[in-house]
Amino acid sequence: DHPELGSFVARIRREYKRYQRDPEASSLTTERIEQLNELGFVFDALKHEWDTKMKKLELFVQQHGHCCIPVDHPELGSFVTRIRREYKRYQTDPEASSLTPERIEQLNELRFVFDASNETICNKTKLAWKKLDEMEENGEACPTIEEVRALPSDDPLSCLARITSYKIELAWKKLDEMEENGEAWPSIEQLKALPSDHPLSCLAKDISYKVKLAWRILREKERNGEAWPSIEQLKALPSDHPLSCLAKVISYKTELAWRILREKERNGEALPSIEQLKALPSDHPLSCLAKVISYKKKLKKIESCKPSKPLSLSEQESIKEKMRFALDKQKADKRGAKEQRIASEKQRQANMKLAMKKYKKQQMKMW
Repeated sequence: DHPELGSFVARIRREYKRYQRDPEASSLTTERIEQLNELGFVFDALKHEWDTKMKKLELFVQQHGHCCIPVDHPELGSFVTRIRREYKRYQTDPEASSLTPERIEQLNELRFVFDASNETICNKTKLAWKKLDEMEENGEACPTIEEVRALPSDDPLSCLARITSYKIELAWKKLDEMEENGEAWPSIEQLKALPSDHPLSCLAKDISYKVKLAWRILREKERNGEAWPSIEQLKALPSDHPLSCLAKVISYKTELAWRILREKERNGEALPSIEQLKALPSDHPLSCLAKVISYKKKLKKIESCKPSKPLSLSEQESIKEKMRFALDKQKADKRGAKEQRIASEKQRQANMKLAMKKYKKQQMKMW
């Protein structure tokens, strides 16, 4: 709604989406995109809004010690109302909701209260989470669902028996203990066979658990020298198969495509152009790369390195060797960046817990 720049930035974002589909059909160029990136331009306004609101949610948790935000909150009221509405939609039809398993996992880490329709329940939830934090500070174990149900109704912790995020938190703690003891994660069939009051039974419907379990199975297959299944093979699997959920995971499709390309490079085959990728049917394993910017950059780099005269066999082998070395280095860099992200995330969570503890101590002193 900016009087001078509103229509301009809207057009840029529209052209950027067009550029991702087909660079030649867009008025944006690589040089213009670089100029906008240098200015810190936000191409995806919705993602930027989500990241900004999540930072405010984290700040709210640090200041208040809970994530049960009232609907009349001046900054976050409309945001949490939309989240709760989308979460109800997600439970009935995940594809019709703007929430994803990754976003739900982010909210569960903050102990977000998805059902805050009753003010009394919301207040009880705040007290319950505060008491749990005090128990953790004193080295006490979190009570199980059976212990919570056995509590009298006026106990602050009694409401936790109905909170899904608490059940999931207990389940993940139980999984960590199992992993430390060398036990394998249970399959979805094993989870469904558990009684409803079992601490792990709630994970049978948790999408994030299904995806993580599928990636674990794939890594195990890779260690045993087995090939990754194609998208067609995944779609042909029954819905209760542990790997069937990966058919809709974009990161799996992209990783599978890169693996096929690396195999082509090792065999000395040329990489397909963007036009060739666009001409492929939508269910082809390489079709998803037509919209991947890193693949376009790779093609441009290869194009710029092409010599003007034919190369001898020895020169071709030398270039292949350099490309293999570059790929290995790229893998190592990605691993290092991932480890760095994990370490920074752990540090951020530790800082958040420390800030909450300091805040609670200040509050206790004031009381």
